[in-house]
Amino acid sequence: MGRPKAEPYTDQEQLVFLAVMKKFLPLGTGQWQKVEKEYNETIQKKKTGKTDRNRTVSSLESLWKKLSKARRPAGSKTPNKIESKVRVLREMINQKEAWKMLDQPPDFAGPDALSTDDEFGSENEEEESVEEVIPSQTEKRARDDDDKEASSSV
Repeated sequence: MGRPKAEPYTDQEQLVFLAVMKKFLPLGTGQWQKVEKEYNETIQKKKTGKTDRNRTVSSLESLWKKLSKARRPAGSKTPNKIESKVRVLREMINQKEAWKMLDQPPDFAGPDALSTDDEFGSENEEEESVEEVIPSQTEKRARDDDDKEASSSV
């Protein structure tokens, strides 16, 4: 018979996931476990989606891989809300990996060290939404990349 198939994530669940991803920018197992815990607690607290189901690290990692590899349908010129956030988070994770490769000091400040408050909002804000963390400069680069893709495929 096999395992029952997991239910797909709703758009709201994906947005919660991306907000949690922004908080941790996971690179290793320990960080993914933090994402899992925070995600499941947030879903329970906000009563978003089915509150009786907890997502696993494996499920969340699979969602990230799926979202980060997704391509825009042909003919679509503007990225959707989730796609825009994924691009920014992918860039932030790449920056964090670069810091790690450069052997950052042990007191590395995490995601906050990668950008200024002006770009991503202040840490003092009450539960920042993913929409608030998207820098316009990165969105512009993403749109430029999309325009290059579109013109090269014509």
